Amino acid sequence: MISSTVNCQPLPGFNAEKVTRTLIDTIPAASRIKANNYEEGGYWLLLWNFIYSLFIAWLFLYAGLSAYLKKISGKMENKNWGNFIYITLYFMIVYLVSFPLNLYQNFIRERQYGLLNQGFVQWLLGDIINALILLIVCVPCFVLIYAVLKKVKENWVTLATSLAVLCLVIYFTVYPVFIAPLLTQHQSLKNAKLNEQILSLARANGVKLDHVYVYNESGQSNRFNASVSGFAGSATIAINDNFINNCTDQEIKAIVAHEIGHYVLNHMFILTLEFGLVFFAGFKLVKWVFNRLQIKYGKRMADQFG
Repeated sequence: MISSTVNCQPLPGFNAEKVTRTLIDTIPAASRIKANNYEEGGYWLLLWNFIYSLFIAWLFLYAGLSAYLKKISGKMENKNWGNFIYITLYFMIVYLVSFPLNLYQNFIRERQYGLLNQGFVQWLLGDIINALILLIVCVPCFVLIYAVLKKVKENWVTLATSLAVLCLVIYFTVYPVFIAPLLTQHQSLKNAKLNEQILSLARANGVKLDHVYVYNESGQSNRFNASVSGFAGSATIAINDNFINNCTDQEIKAIVAHEIGHYVLNHMFILTLEFGLVFFAGFKLVKWVFNRLQIKYGKRMADQFG
């Protein structure tokens, strides 16, 4: 990753709040209301997703679903393969149980706000492909974590956090190069002048690249997306075709410069460290809760999980 320190000073007489308000006022009132409703609805969805997660946990822990999966996976002599089967079935069941909320949140609601161009069948196929990719990436990581944890007792929290962060770094490294092109068609930016200007902008900030990629998203969504992502020399600039079809070269360069700023200022690295802290705190909480549940419900837990 590349880091830099920039000392930026505002122009004399520049009022950022006033300029921002002037820009916002150019947006029609109806559009602003629609955008606010969309964002506020997203906050409520955070609550519903949390409630749904509690319901899924109840299904596994108290409704006997975990015990049933344990019986199936427990037939394997090799514990690692047993864990592989259990985790795979877990992901598949969670996907199916979560589908009603997923359908509303990512299809019905997106269509209502004019952000999705796909029909139901197209959306469903794409969603299944994304779920399969998540399955392929996550299941081996969990199996690896459990395989290592079997050999470690007291320090498993630190080791599990390290393995989780390692899997995350591998994913961030592999995704822009191998996974993203599978999901959407990537091709080099055809506008040679704009391509060179963006590459020059990247090189001026220490990001060495040979191509700017454009991926097809207009057939699925009306969203405008761009990214500069990757670890360990795998950095990739990718712009969706909604930018190319609707924005000027200056606007495209402005948004790419913003994304280059995220990359140069190590925001991906910082995000990974933040995830590491979340993993550590989560594993600590699991350990604390499990130890107390084991004291109170040790026999029942032994019958449930074996």
